[in-house]
Amino acid sequence: MLLEKIAGAAAEERRPLKEVADVARDVNARGRSMGMALTSCTVPAAGKPTFDIGDDEMEIGVGIHGEPGRERRKLAPVHEIVQTMAGPIVDDLPFAKGDEVLAFVNGMAAPRSSSSMWCTTS
Repeated sequence: MLLEKIAGAAAEERRPLKEVADVARDVNARGRSMGMALTSCTVPAAGKPTFDIGDDEMEIGVGIHGEPGRERRKLAPVHEIVQTMAGPIVDDLPFAKGDEVLAFVNGMAAPRSSSSMWCTTS
């Protein structure tokens, strides 16, 4: 979603198509993401949840198409969840002190929660 927003803004500025495509490739090369779910999604074609998860569990690293994550663990405070999710992202890119980053918090189509509000204000 972030790539589409940034490349779309470049297109809206009427930049040449090659430049818009270059912006999209740059965002894609620099972008990383990590999903977390408290419930499984239901893909319309399947008609049932992709995976089962307990009421006291969370799935870390879920895919945007409903794929199960890389790890399942017990629910934790939001600051621990953010640290768990940010670690692999930060470790994957060669950040240096003073680098600017963009953190995009997305509810993956879920209603806005107090946890996502905390993530964006802390």
